[in-house]
Amino acid sequence: MPQAAWFLASVIPLVLAAQRPVTIDIEDAGHFDDMRGVETIRVRTGHASIDLRPSEDHRLHYEILGTLHWSVNAPLPQVLRKAQVARAGRELSIAFGVAVVSPYTASARLVIYVPTSRQTVLDLESGNGDIRLKGLEVQRVQVDAAGGDIALEGLSADWVTVKAEVGDVRLAVSNIQSLKVMTKAGEVRITRVNAATTTIETASGDTHLDGWKGELSHHTESGEVVARLDAEAKGRMSFSSKSGDIHVDLPAKLGVDLRASSASGVVRSDLPLVLEGLRQNQVNFKWGGGLLALDLSTRSGDISLNTQRAAAGAKVPL
Repeated sequence: MPQAAWFLASVIPLVLAAQRPVTIDIEDAGHFDDMRGVETIRVRTGHASIDLRPSEDHRLHYEILGTLHWSVNAPLPQVLRKAQVARAGRELSIAFGVAVVSPYTASARLVIYVPTSRQTVLDLESGNGDIRLKGLEVQRVQVDAAGGDIALEGLSADWVTVKAEVGDVRLAVSNIQSLKVMTKAGEVRITRVNAATTTIETASGDTHLDGWKGELSHHTESGEVVARLDAEAKGRMSFSSKSGDIHVDLPAKLGVDLRASSASGVVRSDLPLVLEGLRQNQVNFKWGGGLLALDLSTRSGDISLNTQRAAAGAKVPL
């Protein structure tokens, strides 16, 4: 065998072996006993999901499961593979990060079982991972996700603030006094959430509300809005979109004062609305007792207002 051919035959397998991906398990578990006097629980992660659940005792428990992938010809990345738990006064901080860049990839999930009360504040932030809370009773929840979905279910809280850069937001079956949701790119879906006041701001993404009855201010730059209102809905609700349709379904016996406006579109309704005012691009209607003041506006899109068991009716061009 020529010398060059022998060299290639010897070296190439070694190079290929050096580039073979390697996987390392990321595992950790522990608990924090002295939770007396803790009012704020702050969680920070990078490249890891957060999952919060109620604790069955008065201690905080956590566990981490994940994997880290890289090629053996690359140096071992400097990553934090164990949770860092520290207390300072009335605040408990939990940090866990897998700060990696190409050619490294990682996936990890931090599950925390927390003892909570109506005085507890939860402050959660994820650099790149989902955030999920279920069955917690607290005073305040603050959630901030740069990349990943957010899911909140079975919450009881005075204040909830959700910020999502890229990812969907899901809220279900919760009691909240004040709710604020802000997203840049992603769908917002809220189902059977009893909130006294709510603000929703989205840059790009559809919004779906089911069983809504509290006061609401909603604005989206680009996206469709679909809202199914509860029979007890009252107060003031406003939906606005720069680019997108707005669909609102009302219970058959719910009275409403309606203002609808569209720069380019039509208003559709199967309700026996009483026309109270008409001007360029805007119509004012009244139906029933008017316990709900409803303001619908879109620059580019159609508006539909219908009973929940009927199809859309005649068009009212604007």
